[in-house]
Amino acid sequence: MRKRFFKPRSRKGFTLSVALKLMVLFSVLLIVGFGVTGNMIFSETKSVLEKRLITDSEQIGHEIMEGMSLYLKIFEEKLTTLSKEEFIQNVDLSGTMSFKVETLLKEIRTNSREVYGVYYKTESGLEVASHQQEYNDEVNPFNDVNYGNVTEQSDVVWSAPFYDQSKSHWRIIASYPVKRNNQLIGVLSMDVLLDTMLGDLSDKKIGLTGYAYMVSDKSVIMSHPQVAIINTPITNPELKKAMESQMLAAVQYLSFGQERYATVVPSNLTDAWLIVEVDSRELIEDSQSILTKLIVMFVATWFLMMVFVLIYTRIGINKPVKLVVHALEDMQNGDLSKETIVKTKDEFALIAASMNLSKKRMSQTLMKIHEVADSLSQASFDVGIKTDSAIEAAGAIQVSLSEIAGGAKRQVEDTVSGVEQVDYLASQFEALSAVSEEMRATAESVNDASQNGLEVIDRLKLNTSEQQTAQDAIGTEIARLNTRAENIGAIVEVISGIAVQTNLLALNASIEAARAGDVGRGFAVVADEIRKLAEQSSKAAGDVKNLIEQIQTDTYATVDRVKAVNRVSDQQSGLVGDAVASYTTIAESIEALLEAIEHQVGLVDMLNDDKSKLVDVIGNIAAVSEQTARATEAVTDATDDQQSQFEALTASAERLQNMAKEMDEAIKQFTLSE
Repeated sequence: MRKRFFKPRSRKGFTLSVALKLMVLFSVLLIVGFGVTGNMIFSETKSVLEKRLITDSEQIGHEIMEGMSLYLKIFEEKLTTLSKEEFIQNVDLSGTMSFKVETLLKEIRTNSREVYGVYYKTESGLEVASHQQEYNDEVNPFNDVNYGNVTEQSDVVWSAPFYDQSKSHWRIIASYPVKRNNQLIGVLSMDVLLDTMLGDLSDKKIGLTGYAYMVSDKSVIMSHPQVAIINTPITNPELKKAMESQMLAAVQYLSFGQERYATVVPSNLTDAWLIVEVDSRELIEDSQSILTKLIVMFVATWFLMMVFVLIYTRIGINKPVKLVVHALEDMQNGDLSKETIVKTKDEFALIAASMNLSKKRMSQTLMKIHEVADSLSQASFDVGIKTDSAIEAAGAIQVSLSEIAGGAKRQVEDTVSGVEQVDYLASQFEALSAVSEEMRATAESVNDASQNGLEVIDRLKLNTSEQQTAQDAIGTEIARLNTRAENIGAIVEVISGIAVQTNLLALNASIEAARAGDVGRGFAVVADEIRKLAEQSSKAAGDVKNLIEQIQTDTYATVDRVKAVNRVSDQQSGLVGDAVASYTTIAESIEALLEAIEHQVGLVDMLNDDKSKLVDVIGNIAAVSEQTARATEAVTDATDDQQSQFEALTASAERLQNMAKEMDEAIKQFTLSE
């Protein structure tokens, strides 16, 4: 029963989750962006409005001051026109002129309610005045005129505004030097009431809460919308500092707990200042109005963006995600035959292409593994059969070698006995003739034994040849098995490479998903599942590689053992050849012995001479027999080792066949493409 790697959430829930995350993400981005931008716009708007307010205040201040100057210019024109009258010019030439001048001054004063008084003082000391108040020594309007300053000028000179406490009026005096033929005659002065001008100024509003007021050279407030502070001194240090500079200045300060902006405009006619004040709340209200419009725009933008995100999520993400998730479920269930088709040109298309390529390569690799597993199983079966045949042949060889060893031992014993008999013949040489017939019989027995030994050696030679043929076949099959194991190792390397490449592709997809932030979290889940599949493929390939390496190790050990057996077989063949030569020599010696016995009667003397040679020949026969016995025992031991190795090879072949079956069963769990 296949296990599911993970239980995916419902596709509808996944789509809603992505849409919700995108909406939250865009909402956060918009809110943060709007907060930063709105704060910047609010601050910048406030700064611009502040600059504009200061500029407008300066302009309004100049306009008001220009209007006040025009208002005072009217009195300047009256004063200069009056100075050109004949009565004024010739007042010192006739006594009647003084009366006419007084009448003229009174007429001017009565025709203009702003004129408080008109005064004319000549160089000769004549003083003519028309005043709203009878004056005496205590009230003398001529004392208010700075004649010394006026006589040095050629134009109208205005005094500083001053306050008449007795009448509660602010007044100002304009003085003009009267000249005849460039000679100073006197000074004509006009005392002007400022009540009308200051009242109009107090009633004038600037903006919603702004106003303008006049301040004297003594820093005393001459006019103000708040009547209670009129005729009180300016206490604000910023305003006093601005007035002391005698220049146009903008000041920001607190007035009655409210932040205000003030523009100080100096008069160009007299020592007085016009102050234009505006409340900073107007700036805040204007800025808040702009901010309200921005909020409305933000809400509209946010709504449109959310609609766009919802539509985009439904169209651009839902369908590709369904295709990718369905493809992963097929891979999870072992179905590699279906191809995933995503028609978009984004990361989903790249993921689908990578998945298709991975499924194709995995399918091809699994098919190759299936074919190799079948070949490996068949080869293991063939090796087992041939190994069983080799074990049977080795058993037969062992039996033959046991027989050869027994014959060799008996031959050694017979040879030793022959040596003793030759020694006995040497000591009993005189009785040689009597026992020659017995020696003939003994020689014939030895000849028969030699013939039997030759037959056994021939059988041993034949068995050795068959054993060599079987060992060659085993070596060929083992070499073929080793080659197939190497091919399997190469295929496992390909699988490992594909797994590594798939893991890298999954890692790249995870990186792209991490860049996308919360939006790419779903992509990260897909990439993580691909990475897990790649790791499982890599792990399985590693297990197969370890098994192949173990098989190759066992195969190499078996090859070494087979080579050792071949070397022993080659030595055995050489020993068998030596045994054949020895037995041939024995046969020839026995034949010579028979001939010698036949001629011993007549050759007793020659036999005595050849006695030593006979002893040497018999000694050689004994040595060869002993060597043959030892070689036969060694071959027997080698055959035992060879049989053990064949049994180990059979066990390895069975394990290899079982592993091939397990690989085939594992591959059958996948549905492969053609």
